[in-house]
Amino acid sequence: KMTITEGGFDYKQAEELVIDIKTLEIQLLSNRPKTAIVREILKSAANLLAERESGVALGEHIRQAIAGR
Repeated sequence: KMTITEGGFDYKQAEELVIDIKTLEIQLLSNRPKTAIVREILKSAANLLAERESGVALGEHIRQAIAGR
């Protein structure tokens, strides 16, 4: 969440990231989170973060985590 406020994202991008994070939080509260949804949320967040210099490293870490590296 810190990256959103400090990353220089415009309102639309920040809104998209917040919604992704909230959706992820809801999935993780489930007894049976849907891994396909979690994976897509993480991909979306990684792509959006990678659009900003301040989020490139975090986006890459997310991509590596999804790939299992």
